[in-house]
Amino acid sequence: MKTKNKVVTNFLTNRAGIIEIFIIAFAIALSVSLTANYLFLIEGVNKIFLLVLGLTLFFSSMIYLILIKFKTMRFEKKISGFFVYNKDENELIPVYDYSFGEDLARIIKSTITEKPAYYHAWNTSKLSDSSPIIMDEKTSDADTAAQKFIIESTQFFLINKLSTHLSKYFNEYEKDKFIKEYGRNDILQVLSKNRIMELFTTPIENRESFVNNEYNKKNYIDIIKVSDDGSKELVMRTLPSGEQFVKFDLILPVKSSIQAIDSNTINIKTAKLSIVIKVEFSGVNTYIPPLFVSQYLKQKSNDIKAYKVDINIDVRINYKGFFSLKGWKYFEWVDSFLDYIEEKMSQEAFFESINWSSLQAQIIVFRTNFRRKSKDTLKTDKEGIISDDKEL
Repeated sequence: MKTKNKVVTNFLTNRAGIIEIFIIAFAIALSVSLTANYLFLIEGVNKIFLLVLGLTLFFSSMIYLILIKFKTMRFEKKISGFFVYNKDENELIPVYDYSFGEDLARIIKSTITEKPAYYHAWNTSKLSDSSPIIMDEKTSDADTAAQKFIIESTQFFLINKLSTHLSKYFNEYEKDKFIKEYGRNDILQVLSKNRIMELFTTPIENRESFVNNEYNKKNYIDIIKVSDDGSKELVMRTLPSGEQFVKFDLILPVKSSIQAIDSNTINIKTAKLSIVIKVEFSGVNTYIPPLFVSQYLKQKSNDIKAYKVDINIDVRINYKGFFSLKGWKYFEWVDSFLDYIEEKMSQEAFFESINWSSLQAQIIVFRTNFRRKSKDTLKTDKEGIISDDKEL
């Protein structure tokens, strides 16, 4: 699959260009210097001064060139997703075939099902009752409980997708000494700021819901990883009531770390680059077509609200990475991950994937024809129309 977001690829291409320019410029400067010394040697001029002046001019030009090209060492991307919320039921509506919309609804439901305290917090701080706000130290936990659940759920969604992507990318590097599997104990600082991630990754033997359902094993939904040696490992377990366990692991190059900068932001540092992922949600509504609500979601427009969630991804290649010539195959997953998460979360990408503009046109045409037929043949139909909230 072609990657649209070529962070590492573009950097390596531009760096190669800098090296070529450096070599050519040095060769030209040297040849000019030798020619000038031979043809225009001026008596009484300090040769050391000329040498220093020439080198200063040469390296100043090269530093200027490198600084211009260093802009390619930083890449910023914003992805906007959405979720649908039922005001009366105070719950998220899963959006079929939209990974973010489906997963966010499941994550919230699983969280408040397992933890009574979280259920209370969610219900006492309804999204529909709160106006758009910017969370800071002055805002109370009660006022922003729902917003915080959305942010933490989105972070968990992103990290879980990153884990899946890395596992696939590094599948052929399983026993490579330059990669390492980072587990739950490596992100304790992150877990301290994200209750949902902490809950979902807690071992099942330490979770009351799973222990109490031990007798009901037949109704578990398990995902198990089978290694080449035949050993099995539980990767995910879902209870009939919705609670979930997810084994946390991130396969990354050695000397990597995962830290939470604040409650909204996670920083993944590696030897050559870092990725800062920030989730932004302040309760701002987003527009989704009325026909999408009635025909695709099977919901009444007056019952639901759609909210926007933004993620800002900032990729920075450090100076060590700039001068490093080897080992970039362990970092090129960044490009494909940006494409992957855009596909799974972007509102625009989702509507394009289901070809909504074409579907909407077909629905409108069908509705228009149906109305005309109704007026001609169904004389008992007083209205002669089909409302947006009726199924076609």
